[in-house]
Amino acid sequence: MDLSTLLKFQTDSIVKFIDELYSPYDYQVIRYDDPERYSIVFYFDKIDDKYILNHQARDIKDHKENILKREIRTYIENYLGIKTQGLRTSDFFPPVESFPISIYVKHTK
Repeated sequence: MDLSTLLKFQTDSIVKFIDELYSPYDYQVIRYDDPERYSIVFYFDKIDDKYILNHQARDIKDHKENILKREIRTYIENYLGIKTQGLRTSDFFPPVESFPISIYVKHTK
């Protein structure tokens, strides 16, 4: 399987997995070339307050999006074995790692 086919398969797998697990109301897959990479944006009407880890965060909406994104990325890595762009959440001072798939979460209300 070539890289392009593998990335497309991984992207489709992520979308199906997250749709079943979280039921976002919509999603968007954006493909970039040179080098080939994907961004997946999941849209939610509501993000539960359980994703507030810092009640003093400057922007609570943004904070909840980031915490949910971190949880989604962790589940994708743990259950699908696919690493995505960004910080590794299991380390104390994690380095940013570069991978061809990025995950984003948007709270629309």
